[in-house]
This record gives sequence, C-alpha cells and structure tokens, in this order.
Amino acid sequence: MDQRLHELHLHAGLVSGREKTCGKKMAYQSEELAVRAATAHNRWDKRRHDVEPYPCAFCQNWHVGNIMPLALLEAIAAAYEQTGNA
Repeated sequence: MDQRLHELHLHAGLVSGREKTCGKKMAYQSEELAVRAATAHNRWDKRRHDVEPYPCAFCQNWHVGNIMPLALLEAIAAAYEQTGNA
C-alpha cells in the first residue's frame, strides 16, 4: 500500500473510532498476512461483500474490513484535517 493511501486509512480509522476499526477484529502483524486473509475471504462464495486490508491507527497491526473508496477516504481525511486533528 502506498504511503498516501496508508495515511488516509489511518485518518479514517481515527475518525471512525477504535470500536469500528479495531475492536474485535482479527489483528494481522503484517500487510502481507492481511492481504492473504482478504484474498481468501473474497474467494469465499458465501460472502456478503468483498473486503480489503487496512492499517490500524490503534493497535499498529492490520485488519480486514469493508472496502473504502479513495474518494471517501479523502473526504474523511479532509474533514479530519479541518478539525485540527492532523
């Protein structure tokens, strides 16, 4: 994951809060392990939706969750920066 996308995910996580982004989710110690988990999930024929790996601002590990479009990540980051939390 490139640095800008990584930062956007961290900002979105801080805005969303620990419970939604970290909470009871499985923690993967590397991006590679999270990518493998997301890929396996996305191959599963009974899934409700695809997922993606993302870095966690709270536990400094990686999790797998709903795909966040770039435009949404950018909007969240812009709001985060405007509140003076950047």
